[in-house]
Amino acid sequence: TRECLAIDVAGSIRSGRVIEVLSQLASLHGALRYLRSDNGPEFVSLAILKWAARNGMDMALSDPGKPWQNGADESFNGEFRDECLSLEWFRTRTEAKVVIEQWR
Repeated sequence: TRECLAIDVAGSIRSGRVIEVLSQLASLHGALRYLRSDNGPEFVSLAILKWAARNGMDMALSDPGKPWQNGADESFNGEFRDECLSLEWFRTRTEAKVVIEQWR
């Protein structure tokens, strides 16, 4: 889907949190067939690769240094930055969560 199903607001995100969020999304929307992503460490860790295999999910990782292979996500990130992040100065993580969820 090209719908934004979740944005997790955190100082950093590790594979365990990615697995938690994806598991929640799968329980709400059904099993995931594949995950398209860049090669960020939270998406290529052994933990998430094992989780994906156990859940019958294929990983569609873009080649390093080739963001055009993940064009929809890169476009979303640009819009998110331009329409939300660049317009706000968040004082707290809670404030960021509220504003970002309203934008989403």
